[in-house]
Amino acid sequence: MSSSSSRWLQRQRRDKYVRDAKVAGYRSRAAFKLLEISRRTGMFRSVRRVVDLGAAPGGWSQVVSSILDPQSAVFAIDKLSMDSIPGVQFRKADITDACFSEEMKVWVGVSSLDLVLSDIAPNLSGIASVDQASMSGLVMIAANFCEIYLKKGGNFLVKVFEGDELPRIKDRLRGEFSKITILKPKASRSDSAELYLWCCGRR
Repeated sequence: MSSSSSRWLQRQRRDKYVRDAKVAGYRSRAAFKLLEISRRTGMFRSVRRVVDLGAAPGGWSQVVSSILDPQSAVFAIDKLSMDSIPGVQFRKADITDACFSEEMKVWVGVSSLDLVLSDIAPNLSGIASVDQASMSGLVMIAANFCEIYLKKGGNFLVKVFEGDELPRIKDRLRGEFSKITILKPKASRSDSAELYLWCCGRR
């Protein structure tokens, strides 16, 4: 085992949220990020149709399906496979694929969503400028998704990286949403550059 893999395993064993996720039956520690953000924002009020972009392994989809009414529609999308979750409709697809949009128009429905969630992140290179640019590209793709599928007045939660790209991302989203709030949930590791933008009221 490499030294980097050994350090990762040691960190996982020490991580309170990793342990808590196992006890609670969540597929990832990321579930606690969404639970905290939902408490702070009330994001699931009056939500009936929601999509989870970059859903695998399914921690966020588990949270959504446990909170929403059983009659609600929860869509989960990822280019990786994901085991089924009761109440969640999963589609294995790459949102960067040119064929993606036409397939989604049939499956999800144009301007039909109350809420779009995106916890997508790129494979990290360890070079901050490269990783920030990669993340920025994914955020823009998720924002483009909102332009098609999120209804007027709908909300968007998206992961971003702190850095030089963040002002450009915020400028783009300000043109689409009435209010943007930066959040850093406690379950985000202190040494991580990740932040979340809570974007309210699509124009």
